[in-house]
Amino acid sequence: VGVIIAEPALLCVMNQVNENVVFTAPSISQRAGIYALRYRKEIQPPMIEEYRKRMFYAAERIMEGPVPPTKCDNCLKACKHNFCIIRALSRAQQGDVETGLVFTGEYLPTIDKILTVEEIFQQLQAELAAI
Repeated sequence: VGVIIAEPALLCVMNQVNENVVFTAPSISQRAGIYALRYRKEIQPPMIEEYRKRMFYAAERIMEGPVPPTKCDNCLKACKHNFCIIRALSRAQQGDVETGLVFTGEYLPTIDKILTVEEIFQQLQAELAAI
């Protein structure tokens, strides 16, 4: 970024060099794609195996059903005592994505960062102030 003061012929050559560097240099993602294609026979089997393990683990957990809580915090007025939502949310907040309650709804594809509740409210307040 900047300004160059030079003869027109030199500026022309510099511009051509810059265009060649910018438009022909392979990006990291291009190199990764080429590597993945070249070594797909070695890369794919372990990835497929890991995917299957996770898929079957999730299916088994769903089939087992929720584990009834041993202690109740009386966080809900009408609780059936078959699942403790406050403890599951707390575990998720601590990073436990296996036994914690983690959900996103329909906006999952649009999520690009994880915000704290305070940050979400600050963002909402800023959006309201802009109206």
